[in-house]
Amino acid sequence: AIKMTLGWAHDTRNKAFFPDSGMLESLSVDTALPGSQITYYKLASQTNWYRSLLKIFTLSLDGTLSYGDAYGGTTGFPFFENYYAGGIHSVRGYRSNTLGPQENDTAIGGAFSVTGSAELLFTPPFMEENSSFRMGTFFDIGNVYKDYQSFDAGELRYSTGVSAVWLSPIGPLTFSLARALNAQATDHTEVFQFSLGAVF
Repeated sequence: AIKMTLGWAHDTRNKAFFPDSGMLESLSVDTALPGSQITYYKLASQTNWYRSLLKIFTLSLDGTLSYGDAYGGTTGFPFFENYYAGGIHSVRGYRSNTLGPQENDTAIGGAFSVTGSAELLFTPPFMEENSSFRMGTFFDIGNVYKDYQSFDAGELRYSTGVSAVWLSPIGPLTFSLARALNAQATDHTEVFQFSLGAVF
């Protein structure tokens, strides 16, 4: 496939790590161009918003919408481009990439994904001068659907818990302890989650 990717971002955050004001907005478009064996497109919009509260807390609000579809002579969005959700970088408390449509108890992803998070971040007591460690309490929401026409707010999954991020010498370490609030019988939950790399 011949692919084209376009992206736009607007960043007013006051810091790249642990910002306490500003916003990061981004839009991206990925397209398999006409002439390819399979033609499709993917759209993604992400917003991260930060606001300082009482000088010791930072409120963080994050939201992501992602959608894909086929066009031209291609019928159906290709399964290998599906979106997935669940895990420390989307809906914590659910095992990574397990939310959404399933076949034989295995997540197969979908063409429409919606996730969001509200988190209250703070520096632990007696560590106010520490610039490399933060903790937080969060509420996550999201799920994956076959397509946008299949969206059902009643199928959204929720979780809450506590988080910690350490900017270690080997890279950002992210931890979470989460409780899935409305897990269904087919969901795969996970209380403790860990990541080395990008900060959620």
